[in-house]
Amino acid sequence: MAYSPTDLKREIRDLVSSDLIAAKDVNRGWLVSAVLSRHPLGKIKDKDFNVLCRQSAVIDAVRDVLRDLKFGLQNPSGSSRQLRLPGFKHLQRGYPVEDEAGDVVIRATANMSDAELFEKADAFDAMGDGCHEHADELRRFARERGKAVA
Repeated sequence: MAYSPTDLKREIRDLVSSDLIAAKDVNRGWLVSAVLSRHPLGKIKDKDFNVLCRQSAVIDAVRDVLRDLKFGLQNPSGSSRQLRLPGFKHLQRGYPVEDEAGDVVIRATANMSDAELFEKADAFDAMGDGCHEHADELRRFARERGKAVA
């Protein structure tokens, strides 16, 4: 069976999951290298072109998978794409944080400092406040819209 873009994304997601289970942080560049090294190119015609195309495809797929995971990890409502820690309803195996070089990595929760954990908790509290205010405004709009028409 042919290898598909879905297979590539599944492979990337499995690598991310394995790294986080092993309490390893996930860096985009390392992930691209890991995927490419798992699929060495043999002797083929026009190797430079093939190297360029496969590298581009892997970079795009890694970006897509990490973007989806980052969105899921920042969404407190939950998603099947998330990588939850066993025994928790919402706690994830990792969260996006800035590393020392200023790059965003998915840091394994076990490796996060207390300050990073509290910073994430504060961000979720703020998100919750904003969501509650948004819900209140939707209800107020529905009530006031009926009054304005009458």
